Amino acid sequence: MIDDKALSLALLFHETYERLAPNYGYETRIATRQFDPDSPNGRLMIAVCGEIYRERIAALKAERDALRQDATQWKVAYEQNTALLLSANERIAALRSMLQICRSAFEQRGLMTYVWEIDSTTARAALEGK
Repeated sequence: MIDDKALSLALLFHETYERLAPNYGYETRIATRQFDPDSPNGRLMIAVCGEIYRERIAALKAERDALRQDATQWKVAYEQNTALLLSANERIAALRSMLQICRSAFEQRGLMTYVWEIDSTTARAALEGK
């Protein structure tokens, strides 16, 4: 039984070979100019094309599988980083909320001027490298 894909590829190869041969100063044999899948030459060409086809398909499937694996790894990394970012944003929101509570408490006690003085002193010291 002849593999249809191998036969198609062999026929394409043969027709292309016959068409290009004169451009390279090569004259093909009269006996093999017409493709005959039942001849020894035709069976060999079909076998060679079938093997090449199967090897290329296997290589393409392996490449596809590697790309799928990479995509899965990228997706996992993206999801992990997204979770970390959400977690960081949640922590920032919680800190902002706590800061607002502290600020309100200081304001109620009339201590905001003192907080700003401490903050200014700390900022100045940081700028001066102390």
